[in-house]
Amino acid sequence: MNKENELVSIILPSYNAELYLSDSINSILKQSYKNIELVLIDDGSTDKSLEIAERIAISDKRLKVYARGHNGLIDTLNYGIDKSKGAFIARMDADDISHPKRIECQLDLIRKERADIVGCNYLLIDEKSIIRRRYKVPIRHEDILVRLTTSVPFCHGSIMTKSGLLKDYRYGSGNYKAVEDYSLWTSMAVDGVKFANCSEQLYYLRENTKSLTISKGSLVPKSRLCVALNYIIRSQDPLISLCNGANMRRILTGTDFYLSGDYIHLLKILYRYHSKSRPYTLLVNITLYLKYICYVLYVIIDVVRNNALQKRI
Repeated sequence: MNKENELVSIILPSYNAELYLSDSINSILKQSYKNIELVLIDDGSTDKSLEIAERIAISDKRLKVYARGHNGLIDTLNYGIDKSKGAFIARMDADDISHPKRIECQLDLIRKERADIVGCNYLLIDEKSIIRRRYKVPIRHEDILVRLTTSVPFCHGSIMTKSGLLKDYRYGSGNYKAVEDYSLWTSMAVDGVKFANCSEQLYYLRENTKSLTISKGSLVPKSRLCVALNYIIRSQDPLISLCNGANMRRILTGTDFYLSGDYIHLLKILYRYHSKSRPYTLLVNITLYLKYICYVLYVIIDVVRNNALQKRI
């Protein structure tokens, strides 16, 4: 097969998602990149989700529908990975929407950067598909490694990987089930997996009060802290190198203000606990905090503007 037209498998777990499932499926089937298979796994839905999926599958054979009992997200994702036949695997959530050029752009980036996994900038939408906020994620591999010291460097539903990666790193293999994806990405980073993110806003994440993160409550921050500390301990030397030399000068002189908070956090940890790190100088401190203040103001203005415009996607 021509490598420029390799099959991309998109895994879409679905559980009681009848309100938004049709829009989610169609946003994938209408992608500019056509050589895809959409692997939808219905995880024992009790609403009309399965009926909706099977009806769409009749008119587009690229949609493969699998119905099972309710096994939970982790088992469902692994089942979808096993069913995928593509050279690349992308994720999709049942209440979210992908930009028409998402797969094309991510595939171009994964090849150009020779990356193993890519995400993208994304937008937060509400139940009426009105844009509420724009999220910027780190674009460069180095900045993604730094972001991992505090949180996930992309929206989980927006990722694309080489298929072998998710077949080697199974969901649920870590010790922190409440933050399974965060634990997975940090394990990959420690092992030298290369990350990248598209600068374009290619994914629409729907705000949902029934999300797993919210339902897990206080387990999430505790588990996230454990994963973060474990990652920092296992990646000390690479992280220290990112806070010194040319990379740090790039952060201090660049215009990517949204990265400043990540480096403030990491430098504080290194300054306090690691003698190998350079002194956290007053000039560096002031510069990063000024950049961070600018970013916070940008976020506030953006949220206010979006609320005023009530712009739909």
